[in-house]
Amino acid sequence: MAKILVKKILVTGGAGFIASHIVDKYIAEGHSVVVVDNLLTGKKENVNKKAKFYEVDIKDAGAINKIFAKEKPEVVNHHAAIAEVVKSLRDPIPTFDTNILGTVNLLIASQAGASCFFNLLTRSKNIALGRLFGLIAIISPVFTE
Repeated sequence: MAKILVKKILVTGGAGFIASHIVDKYIAEGHSVVVVDNLLTGKKENVNKKAKFYEVDIKDAGAINKIFAKEKPEVVNHHAAIAEVVKSLRDPIPTFDTNILGTVNLLIASQAGASCFFNLLTRSKNIALGRLFGLIAIISPVFTE
């Protein structure tokens, strides 16, 4: 088995059920992890105690840029989203703001750091945005075994 290089990984939505387990796996593999979550659906108790936690909404471009400047993540694993289809159909603007504009904020912030890559594990819509911004998509070796 190939040795995994330790990376600083920023996980959005890391207080949610799925992403919190991904955070746990990254930490178990020895990575340094930063979690960004607004706690609208996630729970702070889901966040691994070894992860650095920021209660921030990805729609807040200024706060996201400050986190990226301070933490300098090498990988971004993006899971923050509004995934409720019925809610999205009834009131599409908040879904658009979070899922599209929030993702764009992350893409722009990650583009500013020369060593920062965008890990596109969430869906093909994000891959299209990543290509639009000319970013390199990588998949962490943790999940390619």
